[in-house]
Parts: sequence; C-alpha cells; structure tokens
Amino acid sequence: MSADDSVLARMITTIDDNTNGFRLDLMRMALSSSDASAQSLLQATLALSSFHLGRAEEALKHKVRAIKSLSESVRTESASKPTQLAACLMLCVYSVFDATDTTWNVHLQGAKTISGALTKQEQEMSCFEFISPWYNYHDTLSGYSLPAHLPGKKHRAPRIILPESDSENRKEIHIVVGESTGTLDHQRITLTAEFYRVATLLYLYQIAPDIAIPEQAVQNLVRNGFKLMDQMNPCTSPWPLFIIACNVTSDSERLKILTVLNAMIQKRRIGNYRIIKGLIQTLWKQQDLTADEVIPKKIDWRNLIDPDSCTPSFI
Repeated sequence: MSADDSVLARMITTIDDNTNGFRLDLMRMALSSSDASAQSLLQATLALSSFHLGRAEEALKHKVRAIKSLSESVRTESASKPTQLAACLMLCVYSVFDATDTTWNVHLQGAKTISGALTKQEQEMSCFEFISPWYNYHDTLSGYSLPAHLPGKKHRAPRIILPESDSENRKEIHIVVGESTGTLDHQRITLTAEFYRVATLLYLYQIAPDIAIPEQAVQNLVRNGFKLMDQMNPCTSPWPLFIIACNVTSDSERLKILTVLNAMIQKRRIGNYRIIKGLIQTLWKQQDLTADEVIPKKIDWRNLIDPDSCTPSFI
C-alpha cells in the first residue's frame, strides 16, 4: 500500500494536499471494514499499485478478486454503496493504466448505476465530497470518448449545455491550502486549468460552424497550448494534449506532440497513453490524405478506431 501513498495518490490528482482523497478517503474506506465492498476497493487499489510496480500477474489476481468482491457486495443489501462506487472508479483507473484491459467504460457504467441509486444520506457522507467530483470527472470525459451512449443506454443525440457563468468566480482559481505530504505546486495547478481552457475552446471550434470561428483563433490557441506544455514539463493531461494534436498543421508541431507524449509515457507508465499516441498518428495520416482537398474534410477520430481495439479514456 505504500506505493499507492507515495506515488499513485500524487500522480492521479493535480492537487496533492490534505484534501487528497486518493490517500485519505479511499484508504480509510478500504481498510475500515472487512465487508465485500471494502474488500473490492482494497483489491482494486492493490491491483493498480501492483501494475504500476510492474507486477502484471499479481495485478491481474487482485483485479479478479476486486470484481468478485464487488459482485458479491451488490447482492448484499447492507453493503456501502459509496464504497462500491469508489471500487468501480478504481477499476476504471486500473483499466486506463493497463492497455490490455478494455473495460473502463463498463466499470464507469457500473459507477453510473450505483451513483444513481445513492440515497440523500449517503450523498451527505464526508467521503462523498471527494468521490462525487472524482466520478463527475470520469463521467464528463467519457462523454468525449463515447458521446452517443455508454453500454446499456439507449442511443441519444449528444447535447451541448452551456451553463450560466459567474463572472466573479471566473476571475481567479481558489485553492484551499493545508498540510501536505506532497508539494502543492500552485503554478502547475494554474497551468493545468489554463491548458484545459485552451483545449475546451479548440473543441468548441471543432464542432462550431466555420463562420463562427474567429480568424487565426485555432492557430493562436494551438500556439498557447504549446507554451503551456513547455512550462508544465512533463504534461500530465491527455485530453487537452489530444485536442491540440488534432489541430496541429506542421511536421514540427507533430514532432513536439510526439516528444511530449513519449515523455508522458516514460514518466507515468500509463498504458492508455500508448493507445492515444497510436490514434493521433492514425488521425494525422488521414488528414494528410485529404490535405489537397479544396475544403478539408473534418475527420471524426472515433471512426478510426479498430473494432477490435479500445476507445481510449482521456482521464
């Protein structure tokens, strides 16, 4: 379990302070009981730690135990649903680390089902303050990977919902600082937030009518994205990186993207990054094939995924 505390808890989250639920909430939930839901979370955490340490066979054993315990807990009325939710999400994270495991969306669907069954009392538990945004982060980014539906859901056309903005809250990023077993890097937090903002605008321009896109807006955003990546060293956010990769236009920019991706793969050893890298290279090849067209064809990267392969998660 020391590997989870010293490495994984810091790596999975941008902010490592006294609110880091990967260390504080999940460990307490996994070790506070011997029931099936707690055992599932414990085994899922051990699976992730073992895999990160290069012990693939041991990781697989823990993963199987986690799934069995989770299945057992679902059949038990007294089981803790917040702990079940955390176990599903931890299995989802494991699937992102292990490129051979293509079930992250299945575990997320399980988390979605459990989340919908939580009582008001369960939602008011202290651990839910961490679990809720963790789940929402996975659920939100899954909408980019699987915009139409998740397994078991009827097909629906995607909707874009633009919430009312609070101009006061947009002026600055508020950080609650406490004692930390890791180093709280305020600059990195700000850079990461800006990196996601740039990518969000690029994504908006991808789906917006051409007439609505300001001149040079995409190029300027790509340029800003590269400046942010230079400052982060290494980049740890795959979704903004992928969005920028979809919008680069020169070989030199492509080389920069691959350099950043290779550094991410070497530093974090997350198997899903290799899937994203392969997808980016396939996308570039398709863009090259249509480069001479008068009106370049917009390519949906989802259509480039091999049916026998896995749709990547961008967490």
